[in-house]
Amino acid sequence: MARKIKLTVFSRFLIVMLFLGPLAYMGASYYNGEDGLANLKNLLGIETTSGTNPDNQTTTEEDIPADTPVRTDAELLRLEQENLALKKQLLSKDEEILQLKKEIAELKSR
Repeated sequence: MARKIKLTVFSRFLIVMLFLGPLAYMGASYYNGEDGLANLKNLLGIETTSGTNPDNQTTTEEDIPADTPVRTDAELLRLEQENLALKKQLLSKDEEILQLKKEIAELKSR
């Protein structure tokens, strides 16, 4: 003979929310144009993709796309020089900004 289980109102609420919460999340995800089930699985960590960690992978020549340009030593040197020139220009602009701020402060104090 089965005994009837008595539940409080709060326990009924928790059981309903256990099912209604994920369903509402999936519905909202689908409404926003996303895959709700995949989002839920990623959120809970239920399913991992192929079991590999992308942080531990090294790049091989096969992984590099064919249209990626190969940089020569001369081009790398040119790019480094251009980078240094831009850094110098940035520092000079910063100094100019500081001077202008000082001039503005002097004019306001008069």
